[in-house]
Amino acid sequence: MDGVEGKPDSLPVWIYGAAAGGVVLIVATATIAGHFLWRRKKRQESTERNAMLKAEFIENLTPRKESEEK
Repeated sequence: MDGVEGKPDSLPVWIYGAAAGGVVLIVATATIAGHFLWRRKKRQESTERNAMLKAEFIENLTPRKESEEK
């Protein structure tokens, strides 16, 4: 405390640690949330693709009448 009496020259060291910890916590939370959102998007795309393939497969299994082929 070299400055004005009762007022420190700089912030205590723990404040920097707390700020850094807060930043790490925010970045980690955003990363985890982004990962789960990405997984949900991929799962949705996969479900849609599987539904299309299933419909196409069933359509190819059903025998066609000659009138439909022409």
